[in-house]
Amino acid sequence: MLFRSDRYKVLRNGRKVVFIDRDGIINRNIGKGIYIKRIDEIKLIERNLNFLREISLEFNLDFIVISNQAGIERGMLSVEELNSVNSWIAAELLCFGVPILAFYCCPHHWDSNCECRKPKPGLIIKAMKEFNLNPRYTIMIGDNESDTEAAVNAGIKGFKMSEMEDQQNWLKICRTITDHLRISN
Repeated sequence: MLFRSDRYKVLRNGRKVVFIDRDGIINRNIGKGIYIKRIDEIKLIERNLNFLREISLEFNLDFIVISNQAGIERGMLSVEELNSVNSWIAAELLCFGVPILAFYCCPHHWDSNCECRKPKPGLIIKAMKEFNLNPRYTIMIGDNESDTEAAVNAGIKGFKMSEMEDQQNWLKICRTITDHLRISN
């Protein structure tokens, strides 16, 4: 996990948090079993980032990234490479107006049966405890069923937003998320 500090938590006091997946929400998912190891491999999804910035401003939100990164256990990605990529993403998104509080990443292979790999809720529950989040006001946005299942398993609402959605469907999903945030605000 990166960028979690008690000082930062105090400075951000009163802001709500939205959990987001990394690959497929922040940056283009380059395929199962392929892992981003270098900054030059990151392809940010601008329309998603614009939406995240808008809801951050409108609803006083911060974000926590919840990501499966099986490449670590598979020996295809080092922790240092993951941290470097995540650090760059956090800095870039902060400049863009999308403040990332922390990254929670499961390093385990999908056959490991760990509690932290989505769709299991381990990382979401851990982040909720560490940041003292109320499940009633917390949601997860991801691009896979495992993201929405992890949200449900953690007792929060999950929304699926695929980078492949056509503009009309994508806007409908954005409206649904925004409507939910207004209701729970």
